[in-house]
Amino acid sequence: MPSNVNGHERPCSSIEDEVPPSNGQFPRHEAYRDPESQQPTEEEKREEEDAGAGELSKHDRGWRNIVMNFTPSWFTVNMGTGIVSILLFRLPYNGIWLYWISVGIFALNIVIFAIALVISIIRYTLYPKIWGVMLRQPFQSMFIGTFPMGFATIISMIALVCSPAWGSWVSIVAWALFLADAAVSTLCAFCLPFLLMIPENKMDLPSVTAAWLLPVISTIVASATGAVVADVLPTPQLSLWTIIISYILWGIGMSLTVLVLGIYFQRLALYRLPPRSVIVTVALPIGPMGQGGYAILKLGEDARKYFPMTKTLDPNAGAVFYSVGFFTALMLWGFGLVWIFIALVSLVRIGRFPFTIGWWGFIFPLGVYANLTVQMAQNMPSYFFKVVGTDVQFDFFTAPLGPTVSPDGKEIEGLASINNGEHSSLSALHCFPHLKPLLPKYDAFLVACYSAHPLVGMLKEQISVNRANQADEKAETQRKRQYVTGIFEASVSACLSLTSQFDLVPGRGLEKAVNSASFGIITTGSVWKDELSMATRDLLLRAKGSVPRNELDVFAGVATTGLTAVELHSTPAEEVQRRIVEATEGLIRAAGCKVAAICLGCAGMAGMHTAVRQGCVKALGPVAGENVFIVDGVVAGIGMLCLTSPTQLWRDTRRVLHRQNFNLKITTEYNIKNHADKMPRELITIQAGQCGNNVGSQFWQQLCLEHGINQDGNLEDFATEGRDRKDVFFYQSDDTRYIPRAILLDLEPRVLNSIQTGPYRNIYNPENFFIGKQGIGAGNNWGAGYATGETVQEEVFDMIDREADGSDSLEGFMLLHSIAGGTGSGLGSFILERMNDRFPKKLIQTYSVFPDTQAADVVVNPYNSLLAMRRLTQDADSVVVVDNGALSRIAADRLHVQEPSFQQTNQLVSTVMSASTTTLRYPGYTHNDLASILATLIPVPRTPFLITSYTPFTGDNVEQAKTVRKTTVLDVMRRLLQPKNRMVSIIPSKASCYISIFNIIRGEAAQTDVDKSVLRIRERRLAQFISWGPASIRVAVAKGSPYLQNTHRVSGLMLANHTSVATLFKRIVSQYDRLRKRNAFLEQYKKEAPFADGLGEFDEARAVVMDLIGEYEAAERPDYVDGDGGMDPDES
Repeated sequence: MPSNVNGHERPCSSIEDEVPPSNGQFPRHEAYRDPESQQPTEEEKREEEDAGAGELSKHDRGWRNIVMNFTPSWFTVNMGTGIVSILLFRLPYNGIWLYWISVGIFALNIVIFAIALVISIIRYTLYPKIWGVMLRQPFQSMFIGTFPMGFATIISMIALVCSPAWGSWVSIVAWALFLADAAVSTLCAFCLPFLLMIPENKMDLPSVTAAWLLPVISTIVASATGAVVADVLPTPQLSLWTIIISYILWGIGMSLTVLVLGIYFQRLALYRLPPRSVIVTVALPIGPMGQGGYAILKLGEDARKYFPMTKTLDPNAGAVFYSVGFFTALMLWGFGLVWIFIALVSLVRIGRFPFTIGWWGFIFPLGVYANLTVQMAQNMPSYFFKVVGTDVQFDFFTAPLGPTVSPDGKEIEGLASINNGEHSSLSALHCFPHLKPLLPKYDAFLVACYSAHPLVGMLKEQISVNRANQADEKAETQRKRQYVTGIFEASVSACLSLTSQFDLVPGRGLEKAVNSASFGIITTGSVWKDELSMATRDLLLRAKGSVPRNELDVFAGVATTGLTAVELHSTPAEEVQRRIVEATEGLIRAAGCKVAAICLGCAGMAGMHTAVRQGCVKALGPVAGENVFIVDGVVAGIGMLCLTSPTQLWRDTRRVLHRQNFNLKITTEYNIKNHADKMPRELITIQAGQCGNNVGSQFWQQLCLEHGINQDGNLEDFATEGRDRKDVFFYQSDDTRYIPRAILLDLEPRVLNSIQTGPYRNIYNPENFFIGKQGIGAGNNWGAGYATGETVQEEVFDMIDREADGSDSLEGFMLLHSIAGGTGSGLGSFILERMNDRFPKKLIQTYSVFPDTQAADVVVNPYNSLLAMRRLTQDADSVVVVDNGALSRIAADRLHVQEPSFQQTNQLVSTVMSASTTTLRYPGYTHNDLASILATLIPVPRTPFLITSYTPFTGDNVEQAKTVRKTTVLDVMRRLLQPKNRMVSIIPSKASCYISIFNIIRGEAAQTDVDKSVLRIRERRLAQFISWGPASIRVAVAKGSPYLQNTHRVSGLMLANHTSVATLFKRIVSQYDRLRKRNAFLEQYKKEAPFADGLGEFDEARAVVMDLIGEYEAAERPDYVDGDGGMDPDES
């Protein structure tokens, strides 16, 4: 502990501990006495004795000593902590991690304030005479002003954080606390300066310090708090009164601040610097400059917003107040620079100075000054204020209008504007050759076209190729990481962040709210409404668990102005504004739910947010309309690239780059580096029962051929690494062999024994085979298979867990099975249920073989199928349906095999599986993970059943197939729509329609040919689509295996969501009803555990399947999403 001149111990010094005495001299640090922390003088001893204060000497140890020496200066800690939490909350970095850090500091600040307040109350209760001594001391008394200032930071955070999360009642609490804080601040500002004028305080100019500002600044801080609270109050009139009170407080504080600063500046000019012990006070004048500027600017914003609403003053008065406030804030910001300079020079001149609690005197002034800078950046379109303190600059490119040779060798003309999906594809092919040589020179790329633009995927793919090529040249840590996004993706991501809210759940704290708010898009043209609707659904459904599985919970839809991007700037401004207002108002009124954010759905709409705001106000009223977020995709994209990632690495690299290909020459300095997150991709295959294992065996043989893997799991000599993603389905063992990520399950040994002795026996992990101990199977009884699952689940899930743990980034599981038998249906159902519970955030896709309903070989097929369908409906994310009847028909009609063997039909199924996973194993620009494929196909989670078509079946698939004529992209895509190529037996009605289509084209297919084919199919209406959604035909051009020779130029697979799949389910229910009516064959089911309590399992399964049928039938109606169809109103 430091000692005074008399040798007595005293607490560590603080700002107020060392002040020049009133005699005009500057004594040594040890010579000056603090009236609270040193021993009293003789006169003070006599006064204390007269007052009975002699008892204090008995309490100079332990907690009483701490309480006795606790001074108001400790509230400066509260001030500093509070402004740090506010600043972190308001910094323009769209990172949720920053929000939670600020909330954590806010909570810490409440604790600090509570402790300081309790100690202060105890102090003045036990030692009331100290209060009078402190008030008479000219330095210590100034620190009473730190109490309302510290409390004001807590009130501001209550308004900013708690009010949006907990509701309007918190706003009223914050308002009441603000009034109390304003009263205390006013009392400090009015009374404490006059204490300096009493005769006992013989003050002179050399003894003046910046601490004189503390009581008067408190009213400025209170006015800033009032401006924040006014924004969250429930009524405009209440906000108006809060603004008026805050203006008065600001006037009181700034007037007195100017007087004190004049005196203090004179003191600095006439006398030397303050002593080292109080040198930190030179930073205090920065505080009123920063907080005063923030308060007047924020109050101006509030005045412009609430004055017209209340009609108290002229409607233009708010704009005048705002303009004056901005001008005043700008002057105070400049004046703050002066005091920052004075403070820095003073600190340099003084040299080393002691560490005391007074160091908190730096934090609050600098914090409020930074807060003012942030506020000015939000109000002023200035790069200086927006990127002050960083070294980030950007290059801007415009696509050339001249012709370009695309990657497929065709010449493409430039486009003046992009007005449909085909234009997006053409522009991507047009721009890519220009951008490709520039990729190594940049750290991040933003594609400024508001669509699911293929250029984003093309750039990502090329970056991946470049990184792979650098593998031998540089270590992983030395290779540059690059990031690519589009303004469409960035704006949707920003809206999800802005519309997410939190509920206070008893016992669990804050949790993300369900259906808290939604967002919509205002775009141009008529084509983009359907395009953006489908693209947004794709994004929202891409990550299971990241957003609600029903994307309609958060997406309000798309509205269009009817103008193209070019017409936005060629049409009279009044007409453009009218259309934008009408589109915005229509979107909000038609949404059926709260719309909290709206995206500007065209890069050309930059700067048109005012019209969108007007539409919001017309639809929602002045208060709610002003609170809708308007998201500019370019701003959101730049924020995502530069500011959002908490793992982002910044580096001080300067680059100068000259543009040639785009007729644009810009010298650039920037320092962006972004961390690319690893995407999930591994899939584990589970094969259950005879059918599942037979299909799986054919599937793995096909994959080995496509990836150049021999029968022992080794890579063939002609095969190379790095051209594919073998690790999606294979992993490498210690001896470098490729092992399938497969679990093989059966309750009888015959099929698994044949696999273990077959030509590909060495590729499997022998630990992943499970054969029932009794070896007698399930006897075509769903109940037996399900019951067996209960007894063997530990052993089975040990295998599954082992495979999952061995995956670097597991995306999901694929179940291969038949629903007609006992093991595939029963054990498969059990596994589905447990998988959904055990891995809730992983995708589950099944390839389910349905029985031939016309020629069933097992009489109890309807029972098994119905029971299995219940689990498929409830527990699978996607079900790819194939049925034996359709497979036999295709074998007869297309392959000319009248009685196909199981091996041949299984090979047809494995062909579909191989084709459907091509984009996962040979990734292209889009749809290179399972989530993106399912997002395309399943816009509504309650319709997860998919049908398939494949063409052409030729010699490389089934030996008996005949070579077909020359194929084209259009020919293949037309054939995929023909019923005879479907691998499921459905009977479409006139009302039947496609919900979505996803085609995978392999072979010699140019993107331009694909786009033209899609356009041709739409023009000729070869496919009938739902009326409540866009006509979604998505196509992925997949790379084929370089190791297989195809006998045709182009082949294709169609995965489709079609409402007529319900006809297959109806036939199963009809056959079940006939059996159940006669109670046929039920005795063998009653013997199994699932039916120990009766046959209720059947009734529940039938109810689930009937609901599924009703869902697909409802999807055929136009009112499906209006709450009157199959979808629940809450979901719509």
